[in-house]
Amino acid sequence: MRRALVLAMAGLLAAGCPAVAQTAEDRETIIGSCLEDLQLSEAGCACVADQAEGDLDATTHHLFALALSDPTAMAAMAATTGFTPEQAQAMTDFVTTAPTQCARTTMQ
Repeated sequence: MRRALVLAMAGLLAAGCPAVAQTAEDRETIIGSCLEDLQLSEAGCACVADQAEGDLDATTHHLFALALSDPTAMAAMAATTGFTPEQAQAMTDFVTTAPTQCARTTMQ
């Protein structure tokens, strides 16, 4: 999950994203990546998806999911729209904190 995000971030900082809605498909992408890459429990991955919906604005949420499923498409989307340094930082902060927080929460 983190590796895919890091690879996609380079293309984002110089580009941007249109306003989009958070979707069930994005949620499933996040959960699927979490289960495969982080190997958290289903509850832990649902927690990560819930946090993504709460911590990231809709555009950043969509780009995060796209980075996990198709970094090339994400870079193409970013190249045609605007993505702020604040959104990039929010995504980075999320990736570095949410999985650990959710792993701890669901282990209790």
